[in-house]
Formats: sequence, C-alpha cells, structure tokens
Amino acid sequence: ARAASLRDEVAVARIVTVCDAPALADQRARFAVAERQIGAADSLLLNKAQEMPAAALAALAEELARANPLAAIQA
Repeated sequence: ARAASLRDEVAVARIVTVCDAPALADQRARFAVAERQIGAADSLLLNKAQEMPAAALAALAEELARANPLAAIQA
C-alpha cells in the first residue's frame, strides 16, 4: 500500500492571507508573491491596522478590494 500524502488527508476550505498593513505597499512592490497571495485569498486580515491613520487604512482596504474583489477584508 502506498503511504498517504498530506494532499490525500487535507482539503483546503479557505485561504486567509495575513497582511502587515503598514508595510504592505513596500512588500507588494518588492515581492511578487505578495500580490499572488492577495489574489488567491478568500479573506485578507490586516494586521497592525491600529498603527495606520484611518484614511490610510481605508485607502488600503479599497486598493485590496480592487486587487481581489471576492475577498473579505478585515482589520
């Protein structure tokens, strides 16, 4: 019998991407994988959101909504 792999045992139900809100613009510019993770997410969780001014956080949430209109965005 063949050994079970993780793929045989686990099903992905939801992809949650945790974003460092204050550093996200820099991370998106520097790392292509950041954009792919945002695009693949079912939910985007904005970490350290309290460190940003409200207007900047709102602008970031709007930008993320354009990048992935299907993802739930939570701060």
